[in-house]
Amino acid sequence: MKRPARTREKTRGVSWRKVLTRLVLGLLLAFLALVGLVRCFGLPDAITQRLSRELAARGLSVHADRWYLDVLGRVKARNIYISKTQAGVASLNQAGDTLEGTVMVQKAQVRFNWLSWWRGEPFLRGASIAQASLVFQLDAGTAARVEDVSAEVTLRAKAVEIKYLRGRWHNLRVELAGVLDSTGLAPSAARPAPDFASWAARYRQFEKLATQWTARTPLVLSGQFRVPLAKPLDGEAHLQLLGDNQWWRGVRFTRVETGLDYAAARCQLRGAVALTRGKITFDGGWTAPNRAAELSFYSDVDWSWLAAAMPERQRAILAALHFAQLPVNQGTVRMTWEQEFRFALQAQSVWRDFYLGEQQFDSFDAMWSCDGQRLMVTDLSLRGPAGALTGEFFRDEDAKMRGRLDSAIDPRAFRALFGADAQPFFNSLDFKTPPELSATVSGSGWSAGQFIVSGKVAAADFAYKGVPVVSAASDFDFQNHELHLAKLRVKRAEGEGGGEIWNNFKTKQVRVKGVRGTLNAQEVALVLGNKMAEYMQPYQFVGTPTFYLDGWFDLNDDDEVFDTNMQARLVAKPGAHYMFMQRRLLLTDVDLNIAVKGRKLTLTANKPLAVFDGRLDGVLHVWLVKRTGYETQLHFTNNDFAAVMKTFFNNEKVTGRIGGDLHLRGEFDDLKTMRGDVALTVRDGELYSIPFLGGLSELLNAIIPDMGYAKASDAELKFTVDGGIISIRQLDIKSLFFALIGEGSYDFISDQMDLNMRSNVKGLPGILLFPVSKIFEYHGTGPIAKTRWETRNF
Repeated sequence: MKRPARTREKTRGVSWRKVLTRLVLGLLLAFLALVGLVRCFGLPDAITQRLSRELAARGLSVHADRWYLDVLGRVKARNIYISKTQAGVASLNQAGDTLEGTVMVQKAQVRFNWLSWWRGEPFLRGASIAQASLVFQLDAGTAARVEDVSAEVTLRAKAVEIKYLRGRWHNLRVELAGVLDSTGLAPSAARPAPDFASWAARYRQFEKLATQWTARTPLVLSGQFRVPLAKPLDGEAHLQLLGDNQWWRGVRFTRVETGLDYAAARCQLRGAVALTRGKITFDGGWTAPNRAAELSFYSDVDWSWLAAAMPERQRAILAALHFAQLPVNQGTVRMTWEQEFRFALQAQSVWRDFYLGEQQFDSFDAMWSCDGQRLMVTDLSLRGPAGALTGEFFRDEDAKMRGRLDSAIDPRAFRALFGADAQPFFNSLDFKTPPELSATVSGSGWSAGQFIVSGKVAAADFAYKGVPVVSAASDFDFQNHELHLAKLRVKRAEGEGGGEIWNNFKTKQVRVKGVRGTLNAQEVALVLGNKMAEYMQPYQFVGTPTFYLDGWFDLNDDDEVFDTNMQARLVAKPGAHYMFMQRRLLLTDVDLNIAVKGRKLTLTANKPLAVFDGRLDGVLHVWLVKRTGYETQLHFTNNDFAAVMKTFFNNEKVTGRIGGDLHLRGEFDDLKTMRGDVALTVRDGELYSIPFLGGLSELLNAIIPDMGYAKASDAELKFTVDGGIISIRQLDIKSLFFALIGEGSYDFISDQMDLNMRSNVKGLPGILLFPVSKIFEYHGTGPIAKTRWETRNF
């Protein structure tokens, strides 16, 4: 009877287990189906709308392409767009659009508080992202991008706890953690939309600087913070920026270490930046809610190591500095921002044992004050083995500069300050003792075209372009790349001179006005450039000439257009040696005008010059090109014919006085290029001993004794020159009893004569000999010194 009962109890137990198993399996299948549906189709709209309302209440507008569950049941989202809302009202972006001021996250994971309705807590409990990229779109072409972002955030009723936030922006690695406490925070009133366009412009500038900062390991910004949003000044933060072996524009920073602590309404900033030589340390503070702060700094950085980071002009200056002992610069910066940001800098520089270029200095001291618009430098002192410089400098709010300086230092020490255009000028200076200079400075900037230096300078025992000078003094000013020397007085061993000179280092032109002196013309000409020295080279003065100069000179020797326009006068009573047709002539009682216009030089005699015991007058044009050309028109009167023949033909057996006109042109270095006409007249001379007439004299003596040695009363010669050939159109030699008439040619390049001569006997002998006059016709050939004469008819 009991056995069936036991069977019924066992049957009921198996039935409940099946029901329970089926129920669990059903719930599991339903949950898996729900997870699958949510993963495929996303979370229900009710959940996402509540999430959006809750985020909007926190001031954020969030839109995601899809909210879903992963295989482990975690809530995730794709392509999230987050933007700031106005007055806590969410304005969702259109799906797929990336609007200005929007942060985009590709993937994120969120945690929901599913029992929030029961506990009265926020529905969204937290979120996390890993290895993400955050993009904050500022405008159509500008986006701030943070890479390798990992973060975990927990949302509480009145706070946002950032457990960790890591990311990388260019060379900066961020590692932060903290709390944003919204307790007591009232809803914000509606505000105008941020000006993202101006943000974008500023961000582009900031990013340009950031891209210039490189290193194998990034800078690391780490810290913790707690910010009560209702009273931010009551917050607390501790931040630190660290980095080793950082590079900025080619400058190496071996260590960057900066810390900021904010607590109890007091902000303290401290840090140190170390370079290869020296470091900068700073320490400053700010107490809230004051709108003022103060920062002190100390630096012993070798400034030359910063040269690579500077613009070209400043780079050249810094590269010229060499410090045996590190320079000290220290001071204080006070900042205020009541109405607008302002600062006031007060600093002191103490440098010892350093070089600027090749010039050694013992010390440099200065006091500095600056507020961003105005600058004041006082107690400026620069001292070295060769002298000292003192001064002061001011710049006002309109960027107008003024200052003064007194110097007894070789100016070549400061060549690096004046740029490449001025280097030839400094290279041309050579001082045995430094010049004394007193000057004022004014202008609107430090480039050569922006400032003006005016004052007085005096120097002794120096050389300029290799020209030695006993002493020189002048008023001067330098502005717009041009040095102006007014009231210049120069003394040399042979005399003195002076005037007014402008030297433009940019256009490479020199202007002179009223320059005169009694000095060595060849040496002094170098002061005005190599071309001027070239112009003066043919003149080797016996004594010291007096010269007068006005005009301007182009120092650009290689330019196709040579813009020179100069007028000069040379007066030299003792005279000068001048090279003409490869012969040295001594010209005395010289008074010449010299004009240079472009590449044409013109010499004009103010009065006839003395040469060969006679007078010479005329004009000479010279073209100053690679193949130097000339054209001359000369008139000479009553010159010693013997001296002329000795100079040009090395013949001393003639006498007489010669005069005539000469018009020639050609190139100095090529006699074949000579062209022109010559007309000569000789009076009262012994002409038959001229070399080419020597043989003819013997023939004439054979006919009539001593006929060949008769004294000629006068002679006329007219010929043209072309291509090295003298073509004799007329040769008349007259004596008391007969005349010689000739024509022919002479090749002075190959020294070959080809001349026909006829002798006419005057008076009764001429009538008696007329029947046989043909025997008095002769033909001469050969070198001029050994001309062979033959009768033409035998």
